[in-house]
Amino acid sequence: MSSNLVLKRFANCIPVKGYMRAAIYDLQRNSIDLIPLSLYELISGCELQTRKQILERYTEQEQETIQEYLDFLEEKEYIFFTTPEGAQHFPELKQEWDYPAQISNAIIENQELVTTALLEELSDLGVNSLVIFIDNKQIEAKAMSLLLEQFNGASVENISFIFTGINDEQYLTAELELLLQEDGRVIEVKVYQSPENKKEGKFEFIHGKFRVEEDVRKHMAPNIHLYMEALFYNTYYNRKLFIGKKGEIKNSFNTSGTSGKLGETKLIEVVQQPEFQELWNLSKDQTDVCKDCEFRYLCMDRRLPIKRGTNQFYFEKECDYNPYLGKWKQDTGYLNLEQCGIKSTADGFSINPEHIEQLLATAWSTEEESNT
Repeated sequence: MSSNLVLKRFANCIPVKGYMRAAIYDLQRNSIDLIPLSLYELISGCELQTRKQILERYTEQEQETIQEYLDFLEEKEYIFFTTPEGAQHFPELKQEWDYPAQISNAIIENQELVTTALLEELSDLGVNSLVIFIDNKQIEAKAMSLLLEQFNGASVENISFIFTGINDEQYLTAELELLLQEDGRVIEVKVYQSPENKKEGKFEFIHGKFRVEEDVRKHMAPNIHLYMEALFYNTYYNRKLFIGKKGEIKNSFNTSGTSGKLGETKLIEVVQQPEFQELWNLSKDQTDVCKDCEFRYLCMDRRLPIKRGTNQFYFEKECDYNPYLGKWKQDTGYLNLEQCGIKSTADGFSINPEHIEQLLATAWSTEEESNT
């Protein structure tokens, strides 16, 4: 290998710094690797340096580890070495995000509200993905067929159904299942209160009652669209629309108050209101705790942010992940924010780094002991 070759990071491999560790998002392969902060500093601070220049930045004792880091980064294809001239042909990704519609996703909590007129309004907004709740204990295939026919010509390309009131699989007739399986627009059907948990094609049968999924790990898959959106917006609230059982119009099911009601206000007028879009432009970098998390650009957190001051937000409910310890709630050695002496309230945010260092040593030594 020529000694003149310099380090270049593949543009779609993004290092993201957290509080106690970092991550590399591979936006092309939709994967993530957790890495130590020392490796983050290397990949972030040694761009366009030769291997010799990089090693010279470290002591003789550290160089063996640094060489292992470089080997790891090359093996994972996060970096490559090229000539200084060649490196100029690999520009960074342009940080920008846009969407060709005013609303991307919508939820309708009552299937009886789905009409041709409503779908026309949703199409005017450019809605691509729609979730519809079915709370009837039984819906016949003919009724479902008529419901789906209303989508002909609409902008909606992806439809998910959530059956919440079914308590016996016999209510889903073979004819109805076949209809939903074969319709290309239907991408997912969740059936709650089923006799057992199982998956069959598009169908997922769930034994328990419907509840909002709160495990953010199930939706953590880095991709360029999500990453770019997360740099500037709240990925859960941005361009989203919720229509409740009685026709109330909101940004999300958990936002307070209503912005309008079906039949009284046009959807396009509602979604253009500044109050409706209040949470759209809120990125994780503006939010307590999230701003210190290595998962912040791939997280679809449903918690409701609360404003503090002009450009700061916090949560009343704590996330299941503590980025200051690098621990999930179910992990050995996990402590919540209060146990770590961290305060995130309407009065402000405070943290004691020295105390966190002590807790880190204990938390991870506890896990090592449990694994031996």
